[in-house]
Amino acid sequence: MTTPELRPLGEALGTEALGVDVSRLDDATFAWIQEAFAEHPVLVFRTDGPAGARLYDAEEEMRRTDKKYVEQPRPAVINHPVTGHPILFVNPMHTHGFVGMEREEAWQLIEELAAHATQEQFVYYHSWRVGDLLMWDERATMHRGAGDYHPEERRVMLRTIVYPN
Repeated sequence: MTTPELRPLGEALGTEALGVDVSRLDDATFAWIQEAFAEHPVLVFRTDGPAGARLYDAEEEMRRTDKKYVEQPRPAVINHPVTGHPILFVNPMHTHGFVGMEREEAWQLIEELAAHATQEQFVYYHSWRVGDLLMWDERATMHRGAGDYHPEERRVMLRTIVYPN
C-alpha cells in the first residue's frame, strides 16, 4: 500500500497490521480452533461479524450489492503455504460464526480471538508519509486503518494485491 497524498500539513495517518499467532492461544482454545470451521458472509459486505454489525447498517449494505455468494464454511485455522505456520482465518468484521456453535457463543469467541490478535505485541502501527510503501503478507495478517482521521478528510491510499497464480 502506498499513499501519494496525505491530509493537510502531512499529519500522520496510521495503519495497523496484525500478525495473528494462534500458537499463543491457551491450549484448549488452540486445540478447538484448529478443528473448527468458521462461517463467513453469504453477501460480501462487512456487517456479518460482531465488529461489522456494530459499524455498518446491514440493510444499507445489502442495497449496495446485488451479487450473492454461496456460504462456504472454511477452516478457522489454515497453514501458511510457505512457512507452514498456523494462521487464524477468523476476522471480527466478516466471520459471523462457527459450524455447530450458537451465535452468541460464537460471537463471544470471535471477540476473544480478536482481542488476542490485537494485543500490542502483535500490532505494527505505521505513521504514513507521502511516498511510503508498506507491504504485508495478506494470508497471515489482519489489517485495518487506525481510525485516527476524520471521515471528511481527504486521504488517498493505493493498494495492489499480488496473487500467487
